[in-house]
Amino acid sequence: MALSGGENDGLQLERCVECSEEVKATEKAVDCDICKKKVHIKCGKVTSTMHGELKKSASGVICQGIKFLCSKCDKIFVTIKCDIIQMMEKQVKMERKQEEMVKDLEAVKREVIDIRGTLTKTNDGKKSEDSTRIKVVEEIVEMKEQIGVLKKQYSDVVRVEGAEANVVTSPRVSDMKMVSELLERNKRQNNLVIFGIDETSDENITKNKINEIITAIGVDASKVKYFGRVGRRVVGNKARVVRVVCEDLETKRGLLKGANKLKTIAGYERTYVSPDLTKSQQEEDKMLREKLKEIRGQYKEAKINNGEIVIMEGGNRKVLCPRLQN
Repeated sequence: MALSGGENDGLQLERCVECSEEVKATEKAVDCDICKKKVHIKCGKVTSTMHGELKKSASGVICQGIKFLCSKCDKIFVTIKCDIIQMMEKQVKMERKQEEMVKDLEAVKREVIDIRGTLTKTNDGKKSEDSTRIKVVEEIVEMKEQIGVLKKQYSDVVRVEGAEANVVTSPRVSDMKMVSELLERNKRQNNLVIFGIDETSDENITKNKINEIITAIGVDASKVKYFGRVGRRVVGNKARVVRVVCEDLETKRGLLKGANKLKTIAGYERTYVSPDLTKSQQEEDKMLREKLKEIRGQYKEAKINNGEIVIMEGGNRKVLCPRLQN
């Protein structure tokens, strides 16, 4: 930083950028570190002590990081500094989202490993249960498809096109919705919802009722945990459904398969169990059931299986309506 006041004798005089008056050789002044124009220390509100420190900084003796800006440059610098802060905050948010997506992707991978382990155990210990193996295989295929889509969306989020800096780009809104939907489905993978449990303010009563229902179905109640009611409680309306979390996919399948027993047990006629579907899945399920009504006009034995409408012909599974894309 150049300084005036005794040191600029013989040089051509300049005007102060603040007061527009000439800066005389006998007057103390400092140079703006951006525009390099001179400013009287009085106009720049620089004290004699500060002027001395700036003088030392300019000579490189000490405090080399001290800078002086004129009022015009200072305004510009403040604006730029605010913009930089906003960019840094956005960068931090995107990096956090990136870390969350990496964690979610790892969770999905672990789920696939668990399913493969279940498949191996099923093949070794229950070779006669063909229907169970088919369901496990179908779930693996579906999970692989979801992982493939999730990897693609993750790649879109972290890829930077034409940028030298390590900056995360913003994905399309539709892509983010798809990623969000896949992550939500993965979180609910082991969840079930139970309808027909009376509303009560005592959660212990609800938990005991859930254990009774699970035991009546024939599943180990210790492998199913109570999560809570779904939605807001509204006075005068019917009881909200109860969400539970199964220990693994095998427990979940056992509950769904045995839930039909409830219709024949006194006190549980109006109680039934269903997968915990996202809003998108609920819409798909509604469309699928409407399609099933149409198909049953021709195929009375048609039913919904793993998101498809199928019938069994000669022991073979025939798909009448493939999985709907909502």
